[in-house]
Amino acid sequence: MRSKMCSLSVSIAVSLTTAAAVVVGAPNEVKVSELAPGVFFRKAQLEPKFTGCNQGWVVFRDYVLVLDANFPGQAEEVIKVIRQHTEKPIRFVFDTHYHGDHADGNQQYEKIGATVVAQERSQPLFQTKGAEGFARSKQEAGTKDEYGALRYAMPSLYFSHKLVFDDGEQRVELLFLGHAHTAGDAVAWLPRHRILFTGDACVNGAFNYTGDSNTESWISVLGAMEDLDPQHVAPGHGELAGKELLAMQKRYFVELRQSIRKAIEGGKTLDQIKQSHELPFYKEWTGVEARTRVENIEHVFSELSAVKKSLGESKRFRRWQGLPAGNGYAAVAAWERLGKSDEDARWGGLAELYLRSDSVMRKQIRDYFSDRADDLRQMPLYVRRTAAQLRTADDVDGLRRALAIAAIEGGRSDVADGTASQTALVLLRHGAARAGIDSDPLFRQIQEPEFLTPENQWLFEQIRTMEASKSAAVVRATGPAEWATELSPGSR
Repeated sequence: MRSKMCSLSVSIAVSLTTAAAVVVGAPNEVKVSELAPGVFFRKAQLEPKFTGCNQGWVVFRDYVLVLDANFPGQAEEVIKVIRQHTEKPIRFVFDTHYHGDHADGNQQYEKIGATVVAQERSQPLFQTKGAEGFARSKQEAGTKDEYGALRYAMPSLYFSHKLVFDDGEQRVELLFLGHAHTAGDAVAWLPRHRILFTGDACVNGAFNYTGDSNTESWISVLGAMEDLDPQHVAPGHGELAGKELLAMQKRYFVELRQSIRKAIEGGKTLDQIKQSHELPFYKEWTGVEARTRVENIEHVFSELSAVKKSLGESKRFRRWQGLPAGNGYAAVAAWERLGKSDEDARWGGLAELYLRSDSVMRKQIRDYFSDRADDLRQMPLYVRRTAAQLRTADDVDGLRRALAIAAIEGGRSDVADGTASQTALVLLRHGAARAGIDSDPLFRQIQEPEFLTPENQWLFEQIRTMEASKSAAVVRATGPAEWATELSPGSR
């Protein structure tokens, strides 16, 4: 086991307010803080041994929800600490992502009857990278005693965009805000206490690993966290902080990308960038020079300098062309065979195809429709019809399908000139609100580069942040008659 618990300190956390204050604390101690009645945060020891991730747990009326499982040995320690506070059963453990320091201890919770929960996009990562990492830990000298004969335990309950635990006393919302540290990151938001457990989507110090990340999308995810307006931010690693930590973490990725993009445009090589990279504020925040974060520099350099293959150069596309289907687009051809007798089923089928495709195929689907004017005119109409038909939160899949069609139609350079798409999206957002569906996570997800070309992401963000009065005006002018009568002037 990596570490025994060094000390236990229960305190009420105080929100930090300056960049310099964000890294206070002793790296060689484990500290447990009760942030609100029944809400606990455990800061992990960093030195002399790294003991894994920060964790949390929430005591509900009848059970306990644990936030991140940690390593197997640390999971055992946390269970002991929880038992010092309550005998209520530990029913659920939430993995913010698949990395071993957050999830390898799942089996310790499963054996006492807990269900492991994670975001659905993390499932293939657990099945591949997660399982492979666990197997290596069973063989490596420093960890094989801890992992021993343990089996790898993956989550058995997955959610798409939001999962809520609420017993009238505590409320925890598990939220997927987009691809950040990994493709399947999710956070735990406690709105009644304004506490946010971020996993490694936000860390307090020089702990960022970008190997599974999309740093462009990560910036947007941090913006979504800021929109929640938390009072306390419990990061995946490092000290507890306030909302300003989110801004600090976001600043790092914004300035890292700006600095490397400028260097690339200036003709510098990766080796030259590594030697010259400077972000003065980063040392003030973390205590180390930004140029020492070599993995981050290499990853962002790769993101910004990658040579994008044309459609014809794509190996997947060449395989697709070889399939027996008209125009070489086998998957879309299958959709075409649905015919036009039922337009909603037809567009819904295309949306499902798009949602289950990878980023390469999604681009191919958008390209397929680039010169099909009649289809492009029909797409916003489908989005509008879906908006009018939204009735309950159970129809969140209808909202996802409509956004997928909007992403196909919106993934073109000329969409900025069309008001049809903007109007359709305003109505879709209003329809979701009427149905009690929180559309923000879906709007943010659809802005990810794999769904939509970057130059058109502004359209979705514009609709998402539109003033209520402007949105209401569009709804009254273009929406169903009953919507107009529901809206008083200036309301949404």
